[in-house]
Amino acid sequence: MIDTQPPTITATLSTESDTGSSNTDGVTNSPHPLLTGTTKPLAIITVTLAGKSFSVQADENGLWAWKVPEDLVLDDGEHVYTLSATDAAGNSASSPLEGRFTLDTTPPSTPTVYLDAGSDSGDSGDNITNITTPTLSGKSEPHSEVLVTIDGHVYSLQADKNGDWQLTLDTPLADGHYDVTVVAKDNAGNMSETAGNMTLVIDTSIPEITVSLRESDDSGVSNSDGVTHVTQPTFHGTATPNSTVIFTINNVEYHAVADTDGNWSLTLPDALADETYEYTVKVENAVGTSATASGSITVDTTPPSSEASLDEASDSGRSSQDNITNVIRPILTGTTEPEADIEIMFNGVSHTLKAGADGSWHYAIPDNLPDAIYTYTVTTTDSGQHLKQ
Repeated sequence: MIDTQPPTITATLSTESDTGSSNTDGVTNSPHPLLTGTTKPLAIITVTLAGKSFSVQADENGLWAWKVPEDLVLDDGEHVYTLSATDAAGNSASSPLEGRFTLDTTPPSTPTVYLDAGSDSGDSGDNITNITTPTLSGKSEPHSEVLVTIDGHVYSLQADKNGDWQLTLDTPLADGHYDVTVVAKDNAGNMSETAGNMTLVIDTSIPEITVSLRESDDSGVSNSDGVTHVTQPTFHGTATPNSTVIFTINNVEYHAVADTDGNWSLTLPDALADETYEYTVKVENAVGTSATASGSITVDTTPPSSEASLDEASDSGRSSQDNITNVIRPILTGTTEPEADIEIMFNGVSHTLKAGADGSWHYAIPDNLPDAIYTYTVTTTDSGQHLKQ
């Protein structure tokens, strides 16, 4: 058989060796990659790489494969190889085939990861948020693939030309603690070390807050009416344990810290003038969620006015104001603050009553009185528990 046709030859990195972003980009992280191709059956292929030549024979179907030997150490970078083929009849290709591949065995630097500022609703850098679909950001090798694992779920994205990457979760996370790991994969398939452990905390709970005037300072008619004669009263309540409580009254802010059981108290350092005040109390948890409560307090340090005399109808003397009467069961009368409590001490006996809405009061002596001079006292107590005799 006469054969005068020179062999043709093809060559490429094998699919297993081409570890780049595609299996045809000629990028590998294998220091001893495998070249494969076709030529004439049983032809001898000469591979020249890094100044050394190696021979391999094609099989009966013209398929051939050659692996860079272990003793040939290649540096990272682009490598050019040439191929020539000689068939069984001695024909050789008219010119060698030139091929290239890029070797990259260097893993990318360890990426960084942090909770994006727009999602960090707590203290900056604490990785605590009330946003259930937070955004994570970080740095990696430019154009590298970034693999983010959250609670066992892997998200894949690509860093931009500057190495910046960002991931916004599309599925809400329930309240809890989540371990986040990040690894980078470069164009050659090299994997970086895993970024240090990050614990992401999702907390959508609403903090608790209550407030009231301390009972011992609530000197009004009841211990819960918010009326007091204490000018620097103490407020107390419950809040989220260890949280900071912001108490505002008279346009001034005061701060208290709840203990580990959630109890807090605050004694005002500044004295309040007689007046009715609205106050608010606010607490904010670690993720920035706040709760408020409010109330009012009336400070009254002024003793009530008090006037008492014989009722005109009982004062039968020459003057209606001389307190001389022939009525043996006279009526005493007077004025004070509206609805104040009145105690009349007459002839050694205590009698109590309450002033009307207009502050007036009347008291009829229940027993017949013999002729004599009588002394009585009237004690008035207002809603702030101030006494006036």
